[in-house]
Amino acid sequence: MAKASKSPAPRGKTGARPGRAKAAKPPVQQVASADEDKGPAGATQPMVEAVRQAAKRRRSLRDTLAPGQDNRLAVVALARALAEFPDIVVHKHPFFGRMRIDLSEVVSQEIYLYDWFEEDLTHFFLQALRPGDTFYDVGAHLGYFSLLASRCVGPRGQVIAFEPAPRTFQHLLGPNIEPLANVRRHRWAVWKEAASLTFRDYGRTHSAYNTLGEPKIAPLQASRLTATEIEVKAVALDALPRKAPPPDVVKVDVESAELQVLQGMSGILAEQKPVVTLEMGDQGGAEQGLSPTSAEVLAAIEAADYELYEPRDGQLIAHAIQSEPYAYMNMVCLPKEGHLRQRLQALIKTT
Repeated sequence: MAKASKSPAPRGKTGARPGRAKAAKPPVQQVASADEDKGPAGATQPMVEAVRQAAKRRRSLRDTLAPGQDNRLAVVALARALAEFPDIVVHKHPFFGRMRIDLSEVVSQEIYLYDWFEEDLTHFFLQALRPGDTFYDVGAHLGYFSLLASRCVGPRGQVIAFEPAPRTFQHLLGPNIEPLANVRRHRWAVWKEAASLTFRDYGRTHSAYNTLGEPKIAPLQASRLTATEIEVKAVALDALPRKAPPPDVVKVDVESAELQVLQGMSGILAEQKPVVTLEMGDQGGAEQGLSPTSAEVLAAIEAADYELYEPRDGQLIAHAIQSEPYAYMNMVCLPKEGHLRQRLQALIKTT
């Protein structure tokens, strides 16, 4: 998860008050989607406009704060204020319906305050996904992007979510996507090959940093975290069962294992040529030489005949690999050819 954008600022009341989720199992929902001919300008257009407004509010709030006094202050204040509430709450999301979140951790706090998370990446998926598409959510966490993709791909499309953390999978991801008929979930890590691997789980408050390697946080902060080591099943995307349809769009957010995920999907990159998004960031393991750097990850996908773009305000800005360490950001990787490249060509900023 992109930690630079996990620091919200308050904007007043949003959604329902915290409370316990009801135990009753929700019915399976049929999923509405955008009109296929109109693409994202159909039923998802209100979502596009809502995301634009959320990004505008965030920028406005950030611009009014003194240097160094960014949105992390609001995160700390919210966590303290809600310390006495149950750890699991249900938030009434304007487009997803009821979404289960954990207000002790930063991604949930952001969703609770803003309704949205990582607006530029959200905006891109709303533009990129079409009814009938298949979306792979690698590192699904709470299921925010799985829920978003479910709405976009509709009943003829599929979403396949991968999340290895047992508690996150059972208490957050599972309840969020279980009602959706077009979403499947797997408690697997994604890797370069099939294996049994040691996974570091940092608990509910720091679940966004769970990793197969080193967390993407500063060493001093990492030294204060306590990990529970868990053996997890790992799979390569190239070796998924045949019943899994090939992806059109793949979101990868796996805390330092991005290169291994790419190595395990080389066949998909060459044959299917999906759009791929990658979370970048060189804090923690990459800084210490314990994990591949963002530049190494980006070079690997460039070598697979892809081009790099930054999603920004509904456009794609061409990106050249930099020598300096990367701050947290999301990169959109487009194949140089194929129908998906043609679909998104209009988003590329040319001047």
